[in-house]
Amino acid sequence: MKKTVGIFAKNIRIASEFLDKITGEMLYKNVSRVSKTNYKHEVELTDGTVYKAILANESSRGVRLTDAYIHRDVETDYINNVIMAFILDDDDIESRITFFE
Repeated sequence: MKKTVGIFAKNIRIASEFLDKITGEMLYKNVSRVSKTNYKHEVELTDGTVYKAILANESSRGVRLTDAYIHRDVETDYINNVIMAFILDDDDIESRITFFE
């Protein structure tokens, strides 16, 4: 199954900077595509994994993910009511969510 990883923050710049940090730690040959604008930042790896910076607000509903990184400033209600619904597989959901600062 292809992995889609969401990076959530209340400010898209914070999510995008974290995505830059993650991809900076990867080997260049493992990154096949980078799409970055003021409002969107996605990175696709050669194995098909896609990382997406996502603004943590109500308009981001409908995204389907296998894993998530969540900034510590994102409210618990949003995490429980919105982000948890994004995760495709409920098995061991806590192990597929990582918090960052």
